[in-house]
Amino acid sequence: MCRVTIQIPEAVLYDTHIRTKQVNDYARKLIALDYYTRHHVSIGYK
Repeated sequence: MCRVTIQIPEAVLYDTHIRTKQVNDYARKLIALDYYTRHHVSIGYK
């Protein structure tokens, strides 16, 4: 298993009015979709 770490500056989150948890959830969904569409692998994210 691998991990991906993305650090988003607080100023960006403040400007877009998005909370850190929302950003994390969105990134996980994008990564899951990418794995499924490009590699036909489900990582089990719901």
